[in-house]
Amino acid sequence: MKLINNKIKYIFTSLIIIYFFFIFNSYTHAVTTIPKISPTTSTKNIDSNTQNANQPTPSKNIEDQINNLKDRIASRVAQLKLVEKKGIIGIVTSVSGAKITITDIKNDIKFIDVDEITKFSSPSAKDSFGISDIVKGSKIATLGLYNKQSRRIMARFIDVLFTPVILQGAVVAIDEKEFTILVQLEDGQKVKVDIEKVTKTNSYSGDNGIAKFGFSKIKNDMRIFVAGYANIGDNKRITATRIIIFTDIPKNPKIKIIPNALIQQETIVASTGSGKKLTPITR
Repeated sequence: MKLINNKIKYIFTSLIIIYFFFIFNSYTHAVTTIPKISPTTSTKNIDSNTQNANQPTPSKNIEDQINNLKDRIASRVAQLKLVEKKGIIGIVTSVSGAKITITDIKNDIKFIDVDEITKFSSPSAKDSFGISDIVKGSKIATLGLYNKQSRRIMARFIDVLFTPVILQGAVVAIDEKEFTILVQLEDGQKVKVDIEKVTKTNSYSGDNGIAKFGFSKIKNDMRIFVAGYANIGDNKRITATRIIIFTDIPKNPKIKIIPNALIQQETIVASTGSGKKLTPITR
């Protein structure tokens, strides 16, 4: 009996030892299998965090764009306040390249710039008309953008202005090739008149009133009324815009036809038809 008890104690003791051995071994394995953080992994994470911190946030980008847009708008508004649409009338004092200098009605000097989109016009121009056709002394009207700071105007339209010339006299010579007639006034002065496509020619009679009248029907000794403009660079002739021939009324008896009168020319002087001279046209 005693022997049996000793065996039981031995077996019980052995089981306890084996139990504690397995528990200790499992704990040691669990501790040794915990993953370690390598220095490389931690450095990468730190660098990534630093880069993210340095990159601008979306809200900062939007704010910068708004500020940039505000600055551009403010600059544009300031420029627009210096520029206004303006028209100027004056006498040309000089023409150089793409620049024109004029003196306005207040005797102030104004500077005009032209570019490829500036449009020119003249009532007496037969063909194309540009800045090269503008001469010193011409009277022009300009419409464009005026800069208050530089006191210059960028012209968009330039029109040459002429004071209308009104003549009343008799036809004393006709040039059918050049479509030109010579009109003699009561005071003896002679004016060469160019008939152009823009010229409207009519006749007047008591029976028919006003009717169309062609150049080929104009004859010497006819009483004539002419309205037009002096030619650029030649104040001895005008371009007619309107002609009226009075077929029922003979010419003034004081006007005598001079042979070869078309060759003899005088400076153009506007007349009222009463013999009183008006101030000669100046440009």
